[in-house]
Amino acid sequence: MHQRESAERWAWLAAQGDALRRTLRRRLGADEAEDVASEAILRAGRSAVSVPPGARRAAWLHRIARNVAIDRWRQERRLVPLEIAAHVTAEPNMSAARIDVEVALKRLRPSDRRLLALVAAGTRYSEIARSEGVDVSAIRQRVARARARALAALREEP
Repeated sequence: MHQRESAERWAWLAAQGDALRRTLRRRLGADEAEDVASEAILRAGRSAVSVPPGARRAAWLHRIARNVAIDRWRQERRLVPLEIAAHVTAEPNMSAARIDVEVALKRLRPSDRRLLALVAAGTRYSEIARSEGVDVSAIRQRVARARARALAALREEP
């Protein structure tokens, strides 16, 4: 990309910033919209792909913003290791004092503990599948079953 094209791209992106933020605020809320819009503009500015002409330019930028929002959502999902505490404490008959995750995890099979630890560490399902020599759908099933067993172990009496 030439300097002139780059300067034009950045000028156009700067002009689109406010409109993009307004659209994202309606969908994501003010704080999240600001972050997503900024990251989308940076990605679009650094992209090696040429900017589409005409009306498709705005759609191109909104698609990048959508992808940024999805990436952020996936990252946040990986940061919440098992989401067990949220499920358990949401139940009215269980008190927070009864929840002992370590004891519950010790009740699980070693393969379940290892799999849940990998997921909690942020390892992608595709990476786990490759190391296990199975399909990604099999890993999804195993993780779902391991989480269900962990939740059941949390519900058991000590």
